[in-house]
Amino acid sequence: MRKALYVGKLDWEILKNLFHAHYARQFKLDQSLNFKDVIDKICSGGSYDLYLLDCDEKDIDPMQLWRDIVELGGERPAIFIGSPNILSTRIKNTDREEFQDIEFLERPVKKDSFKASVDDSLEQLSETTIVNNTVEGNEEEFLPVKLRSFYLNKKIEFDAYAKIMPGKFLKVINKDQRYTISYLQSYLKKGLKHLYLKKDDRLKHLDNASAQVQIALEMPELTLKRAIGVQSKVWLNGSIPATNLVM
Repeated sequence: MRKALYVGKLDWEILKNLFHAHYARQFKLDQSLNFKDVIDKICSGGSYDLYLLDCDEKDIDPMQLWRDIVELGGERPAIFIGSPNILSTRIKNTDREEFQDIEFLERPVKKDSFKASVDDSLEQLSETTIVNNTVEGNEEEFLPVKLRSFYLNKKIEFDAYAKIMPGKFLKVINKDQRYTISYLQSYLKKGLKHLYLKKDDRLKHLDNASAQVQIALEMPELTLKRAIGVQSKVWLNGSIPATNLVM
Protein backbone atom coordinates (compact mmCIF):
# COMPACT_ATOMS: atom_id res chain seq x y z
CA MET A 1 0.00 0.00 0.00
CA ARG A 2 1.24 3.48 -0.87
CA LYS A 3 1.57 6.28 1.70
CA ALA A 4 0.15 9.80 1.44
CA LEU A 5 0.89 12.75 3.73
CA TYR A 6 -1.30 15.82 4.23
CA VAL A 7 0.58 18.84 5.59
CA GLY A 8 -2.01 21.15 7.12
CA LYS A 9 -5.05 21.41 9.41
CA LEU A 10 -8.02 22.62 7.35
CA ASP A 11 -10.26 19.95 5.78
CA TRP A 12 -8.38 17.10 7.47
CA GLU A 13 -11.58 15.20 8.26
CA ILE A 14 -12.91 15.74 4.73
CA LEU A 15 -9.71 14.46 3.13
CA LYS A 16 -9.50 11.53 5.52
CA ASN A 17 -13.06 10.49 4.68
CA LEU A 18 -12.50 10.88 0.93
CA PHE A 19 -9.37 8.74 1.02
CA HIS A 20 -11.17 6.13 3.09
CA ALA A 21 -14.16 6.06 0.74
CA HIS A 22 -12.27 5.98 -2.56
CA TYR A 23 -8.63 5.00 -2.00
CA ALA A 24 -8.58 2.80 1.07
CA ARG A 25 -6.73 0.07 -0.85
CA GLN A 26 -4.27 2.41 -2.54
CA PHE A 27 -3.21 4.82 0.20
CA LYS A 28 -2.66 5.10 3.93
CA LEU A 29 -3.10 8.80 4.80
CA ASP A 30 -1.07 10.55 7.52
CA GLN A 31 -1.10 14.15 8.71
CA SER A 32 1.68 16.62 9.62
CA LEU A 33 1.27 20.16 10.87
CA ASN A 34 4.71 21.54 9.95
CA PHE A 35 8.03 20.68 8.32
CA LYS A 36 9.57 19.53 11.58
CA ASP A 37 6.86 16.90 11.86
CA VAL A 38 7.42 15.94 8.21
CA ILE A 39 11.09 15.28 9.04
CA ASP A 40 10.05 13.07 11.97
CA LYS A 41 7.75 10.99 9.81
CA ILE A 42 10.15 10.60 6.87
CA CYS A 43 13.10 9.76 9.14
CA SER A 44 11.10 7.13 11.01
CA GLY A 45 9.21 5.57 8.11
CA GLY A 46 10.78 6.71 4.84
CA SER A 47 9.47 9.04 2.16
CA TYR A 48 5.81 9.24 1.11
CA ASP A 49 4.43 8.50 -2.35
CA LEU A 50 2.02 11.45 -2.43
CA TYR A 51 2.00 14.80 -0.62
CA LEU A 52 -0.97 17.13 -0.12
CA LEU A 53 -0.17 20.69 1.02
CA ASP A 54 -2.56 23.23 2.55
CA CYS A 55 -1.76 26.50 0.74
CA ASP A 56 -4.27 28.49 2.82
CA GLU A 57 -2.19 28.01 5.96
CA LYS A 58 -0.79 31.50 6.71
CA ASP A 59 2.27 30.23 8.58
CA ILE A 60 3.40 28.05 5.67
CA ASP A 61 5.08 29.15 2.44
CA PRO A 62 3.81 26.30 0.24
CA MET A 63 6.55 26.48 -2.41
CA GLN A 64 9.38 26.72 0.12
CA LEU A 65 7.83 23.86 2.07
CA TRP A 66 7.61 21.80 -1.10
CA ARG A 67 11.25 22.51 -2.01
CA ASP A 68 12.30 21.44 1.50
CA ILE A 69 10.29 18.23 1.19
CA VAL A 70 11.82 17.50 -2.23
CA GLU A 71 15.31 18.02 -0.80
CA LEU A 72 14.49 15.75 2.12
CA GLY A 73 12.68 12.87 0.45
CA GLY A 74 13.00 13.35 -3.30
CA GLU A 75 10.42 14.62 -5.77
CA ARG A 76 7.03 12.94 -5.60
CA PRO A 77 3.52 13.70 -6.89
CA ALA A 78 1.93 16.58 -4.97
CA ILE A 79 -1.50 18.17 -4.66
CA PHE A 80 -1.68 21.81 -3.53
CA ILE A 81 -5.00 22.62 -1.88
CA GLY A 82 -6.35 26.14 -1.41
CA SER A 83 -8.91 28.75 -2.29
CA PRO A 84 -8.74 29.90 -5.95
CA ASN A 85 -7.42 33.34 -4.95
CA ILE A 86 -4.68 31.90 -2.73
CA LEU A 87 -3.55 29.39 -5.37
CA SER A 88 -3.30 32.13 -7.98
CA THR A 89 -1.42 34.62 -5.76
CA ARG A 90 0.86 32.39 -3.68
CA ILE A 91 1.96 30.05 -6.48
CA LYS A 92 3.88 32.01 -9.11
CA ASN A 93 3.99 31.10 -12.79
CA THR A 94 7.71 30.37 -12.45
CA ASP A 95 6.91 27.88 -9.67
CA ARG A 96 4.31 26.19 -11.85
CA GLU A 97 6.84 25.91 -14.67
CA GLU A 98 9.48 24.47 -12.33
CA PHE A 99 7.11 21.84 -10.90
CA GLN A 100 4.79 21.05 -13.78
CA ASP A 101 3.47 17.83 -12.24
CA ILE A 102 1.87 19.51 -9.21
CA GLU A 103 -1.92 19.14 -9.10
CA PHE A 104 -4.01 22.07 -7.83
CA LEU A 105 -7.22 21.35 -5.91
CA GLU A 106 -9.49 24.31 -5.20
CA ARG A 107 -11.57 24.76 -2.07
CA PRO A 108 -14.24 23.88 -1.23
CA VAL A 109 -12.96 20.36 -1.84
CA LYS A 110 -15.40 18.41 -3.98
CA LYS A 111 -15.41 14.67 -4.56
CA ASP A 112 -15.01 14.73 -8.34
CA SER A 113 -12.16 17.25 -8.44
CA PHE A 114 -10.47 15.45 -5.53
CA LYS A 115 -10.65 12.10 -7.34
CA ALA A 116 -9.35 13.65 -10.57
CA SER A 117 -6.30 15.04 -8.75
CA VAL A 118 -5.54 11.79 -6.92
CA ASP A 119 -6.05 9.72 -10.09
CA ASP A 120 -3.60 11.95 -11.96
CA SER A 121 -1.10 11.49 -9.13
CA LEU A 122 -1.56 7.72 -9.27
CA GLU A 123 -0.86 7.84 -12.99
CA GLN A 124 2.36 9.73 -12.30
CA LEU A 125 3.36 7.09 -9.76
CA SER A 126 2.69 4.29 -12.24
CA GLU A 127 4.84 6.00 -14.89
CA THR A 128 7.73 6.87 -12.59
CA THR A 129 10.11 4.57 -10.79
CA ILE A 130 10.26 5.90 -7.26
CA VAL A 131 13.66 5.43 -5.65
CA ASN A 132 13.47 4.27 -2.05
CA ASN A 133 15.59 6.67 0.00
CA THR A 134 16.01 4.19 2.84
CA VAL A 135 19.13 2.02 2.55
CA GLU A 136 20.09 -1.01 4.60
CA GLY A 137 23.70 -2.12 4.80
CA ASN A 138 26.70 -3.10 6.86
CA GLU A 139 27.54 -0.24 9.20
CA GLU A 140 31.22 -0.70 8.42
CA GLU A 141 30.49 0.48 4.86
CA PHE A 142 29.38 3.91 6.14
CA LEU A 143 31.58 6.47 7.92
CA PRO A 144 30.39 9.56 9.82
CA VAL A 145 31.20 13.13 8.75
CA LYS A 146 30.25 16.27 10.64
CA LEU A 147 27.03 17.65 9.17
CA ARG A 148 28.32 21.23 9.37
CA SER A 149 31.14 20.41 6.96
CA PHE A 150 28.53 20.25 4.19
CA TYR A 151 27.87 23.98 4.68
CA LEU A 152 30.88 24.62 2.44
CA ASN A 153 29.10 23.23 -0.64
CA LYS A 154 25.85 23.76 -2.50
CA LYS A 155 25.90 20.22 -3.86
CA ILE A 156 28.13 17.17 -3.62
CA GLU A 157 29.18 14.41 -6.01
CA PHE A 158 27.78 11.56 -3.92
CA ASP A 159 24.85 10.61 -1.68
CA ALA A 160 24.85 11.41 2.04
CA TYR A 161 22.80 9.58 4.66
CA ALA A 162 21.40 9.97 8.17
CA LYS A 163 21.59 6.93 10.42
CA ILE A 164 18.05 6.18 11.63
CA MET A 165 18.78 2.86 13.33
CA PRO A 166 21.58 0.27 13.38
CA GLY A 167 22.18 -0.89 9.81
CA LYS A 168 19.55 1.46 8.33
CA PHE A 169 20.25 4.82 6.69
CA LEU A 170 18.07 7.54 5.15
CA LYS A 171 19.40 9.41 2.10
CA VAL A 172 19.15 13.12 2.92
CA ILE A 173 21.42 14.58 0.21
CA ASN A 174 21.20 13.24 -3.32
CA LYS A 175 24.19 13.16 -5.63
CA ASP A 176 24.57 16.39 -7.65
CA GLN A 177 21.33 17.83 -6.15
CA ARG A 178 21.54 21.38 -4.80
CA TYR A 179 20.77 21.93 -1.12
CA THR A 180 20.71 24.90 1.24
CA ILE A 181 22.19 25.69 4.64
CA SER A 182 18.67 26.12 6.04
CA TYR A 183 17.89 22.58 4.90
CA LEU A 184 20.92 21.24 6.81
CA GLN A 185 20.04 23.37 9.84
CA SER A 186 16.63 21.70 9.99
CA TYR A 187 18.51 18.48 10.81
CA LEU A 188 20.79 20.19 13.31
CA LYS A 189 17.71 21.39 15.16
CA LYS A 190 16.64 17.75 15.36
CA GLY A 191 19.94 16.93 17.08
CA LEU A 192 21.58 15.34 14.04
CA LYS A 193 25.31 16.13 14.16
CA HIS A 194 26.70 13.73 11.56
CA LEU A 195 25.87 12.45 8.10
CA TYR A 196 27.22 9.18 6.80
CA LEU A 197 29.12 8.60 3.59
CA LYS A 198 30.24 5.39 1.97
CA LYS A 199 33.96 4.80 2.50
CA ASP A 200 35.14 5.83 -0.97
CA ASP A 201 32.85 8.87 -0.96
CA ARG A 202 34.25 10.04 2.36
CA LEU A 203 37.72 10.12 0.82
CA LYS A 204 36.32 12.25 -2.03
CA HIS A 205 34.75 14.57 0.55
CA LEU A 206 38.09 15.01 2.31
CA ASP A 207 39.88 15.61 -1.00
CA ASN A 208 37.29 18.25 -1.97
CA ALA A 209 37.71 20.02 1.37
CA SER A 210 41.50 20.02 0.93
CA ALA A 211 41.11 21.39 -2.60
CA GLN A 212 38.92 24.23 -1.32
CA VAL A 213 41.56 25.20 1.22
CA GLN A 214 44.25 25.12 -1.49
CA ILE A 215 42.15 27.33 -3.79
CA ALA A 216 41.64 29.81 -0.95
CA LEU A 217 45.39 29.94 -0.27
CA GLU A 218 46.08 30.73 -3.94
CA MET A 219 43.56 33.59 -4.12
CA PRO A 220 44.75 37.20 -4.48
CA GLU A 221 44.84 38.90 -1.09
CA LEU A 222 41.70 41.04 -1.62
CA THR A 223 39.65 38.13 -2.98
CA LEU A 224 40.86 35.95 -0.14
CA LYS A 225 39.79 38.54 2.43
CA ARG A 226 36.32 38.66 0.88
CA ALA A 227 36.09 34.85 0.87
CA ILE A 228 37.20 34.69 4.49
CA GLY A 229 34.64 37.35 5.38
CA VAL A 230 31.82 35.40 3.75
CA GLN A 231 32.98 32.14 5.30
CA SER A 232 33.28 33.79 8.72
CA LYS A 233 29.57 34.61 8.55
CA VAL A 234 28.87 30.95 7.87
CA TRP A 235 31.02 29.92 10.84
CA LEU A 236 29.29 32.43 13.11
CA ASN A 237 25.75 31.73 11.93
CA GLY A 238 26.27 28.01 11.56
CA SER A 239 28.69 27.60 14.49
CA ILE A 240 31.39 25.98 12.36
CA PRO A 241 34.79 26.32 14.02
CA ALA A 242 37.53 26.87 11.44
CA THR A 243 39.40 23.92 12.90
CA ASN A 244 36.55 21.62 11.92
CA LEU A 245 36.64 22.27 8.20
CA VAL A 246 38.45 18.99 7.55
CA MET A 247 37.03 15.98 9.33
